[in-house]
Amino acid sequence: MHARSSSKRLLLLICLLLLAVSSITAQDEGRVLRLASATEIDTLNPYLTGLGPSHTVIYLMFRGPWAFDPTGEIVPILVDQLPTETENGITVNEEGNTVVRFTLNENAVWSDGTPMTADDFILPYEASNDGISTIVQPLSADDIASVEAGETDQEVVVTYTTFNADWYFAGWWPLPSHVVRPLYEESLANGEGLETLDWNRAPTVGNGPFVFDEWLTGSFTRFVRNENFYDPAWFGEVVVSYYPDPTVVRTILKNGEADFSSFGQPSDVFDFQDDPNFVISTIPAGVIEGWYLNLGPDGHPALKDVRVREALVMALDRQLIVDELLGGLTTIPDSVWYGTGWAKEGLDWPEYDPEGAVALLAEAGWTDEDGDGICEAQGIEGIEDGTPLEFSLTTTTVTIRMDMQVLAQDILQESCIGLELKTVEPTLILATLDAGGAQRSGEDDIYHFAVLLARTSIAAPNYWSCEGIPSAENVAGLNLAHACWEEIDALWDTLVSEPDPEVRQANADQIQEFMAENLHWIPMWDRPAIAIYSADLENVNLVAEDISSSRVMFWQIQDWERAE
Repeated sequence: MHARSSSKRLLLLICLLLLAVSSITAQDEGRVLRLASATEIDTLNPYLTGLGPSHTVIYLMFRGPWAFDPTGEIVPILVDQLPTETENGITVNEEGNTVVRFTLNENAVWSDGTPMTADDFILPYEASNDGISTIVQPLSADDIASVEAGETDQEVVVTYTTFNADWYFAGWWPLPSHVVRPLYEESLANGEGLETLDWNRAPTVGNGPFVFDEWLTGSFTRFVRNENFYDPAWFGEVVVSYYPDPTVVRTILKNGEADFSSFGQPSDVFDFQDDPNFVISTIPAGVIEGWYLNLGPDGHPALKDVRVREALVMALDRQLIVDELLGGLTTIPDSVWYGTGWAKEGLDWPEYDPEGAVALLAEAGWTDEDGDGICEAQGIEGIEDGTPLEFSLTTTTVTIRMDMQVLAQDILQESCIGLELKTVEPTLILATLDAGGAQRSGEDDIYHFAVLLARTSIAAPNYWSCEGIPSAENVAGLNLAHACWEEIDALWDTLVSEPDPEVRQANADQIQEFMAENLHWIPMWDRPAIAIYSADLENVNLVAEDISSSRVMFWQIQDWERAE
């Protein structure tokens, strides 16, 4: 009797253990976050890649002292106070150079439990300027005079070579000096640089919510929870799987084999719009698709008349393009600072008005006298009568851009404006003038390309600077208008050199007003970073990194959970 009772109790215990193991296994499986990407990473060292997907994955395991939240506000991460909130946090020395000081807090701990120090910020600066290492994202000595420890090992002091209004760029990604420096110095002794370290592909230490575990080339990279992160993640594991193209990634998502992925264009996600099992998130990324009008000597002479440029904007139904080709998933910008805190409200851009466009063209001397549907010049000084109002429009062989060309051609013909459509390979439109760069040649009338602005900086790149006009002496010039306005050019310069933020904003406002009146650039659509994720993911709050719309940043991925 006693033996039978003991057997029953043993059997019951085994059953309970099996149930417990089953429960734990199910819970563990539910706490694996599966990311899908069409592009495999090339490194896990943030200074050795310009590849957007690599930076996205790197953000799982590295954090800087502060970050930008989705509203564009700077939030402290590894510091208790931002430099602007600390006495002498931002100063200008006797030479007129900006000095930024910040002190790391108790959250600044590496995954092996080692507290972070100033040397973790000094190391990547040294590697950027050692003359041996090949650094893709360098901390240039042209901009930074020194990086040092302050009064304590936790205080970082960054001194710039000039005045620099963008102090927040002093908060770059640290590297774990206590692990990497010995490896780096051994490499230097052998005449080799930082990029040769095996650590770059298998980093043993990080300071983000996850740490590296395994990388199977061509298949996946796995990360596990960093138990020393100040706010431990809900997910215990993140697996990033790689597939050959976006079509496969979409299929993987549809089949429930992945939880999350990001895409480059709204057209990539149309088939998810009505699916309740997924959420589509569009994140401002600082990339604006637009038309650059060539006002130079080889551009169409009509474009030099602002009335013709205004009529072109009035005739172009940009909302139809956004709705038809982009599924209404994005918006039409009105400024190079669109989507940032520096955008000026109420800019007076011409409304869509095809009949008004025809009337304005007639006022400027362009009418369709022969009834062929395209206006011709009539009595315009310097332009031969009968010259057709037909512009060459050049863009890259990207499907969405070529589709835009065809639709724009149909739209503009309603207002007697013709388009000759041209395409070139992306490498050619980006090439320098001496390498056949299409956009720099000035031979075509309109170039459809993207403005890449620093979403976190008022000092947006000046694509219309006087010194940026392409020439044999300036083969890399980016001024596609092939014209400049010196008074506006001077205002652009102040966005970097002027200490007073109110003056910088006033000057940026003036630039935006001028661009809306002068119409030498027509913004077509905002190109956001786009993410698709399973509807059972909670607390997902995304931002896009500057420079590339493909870089969706997991700035608070530790808060993500899966609904029970």
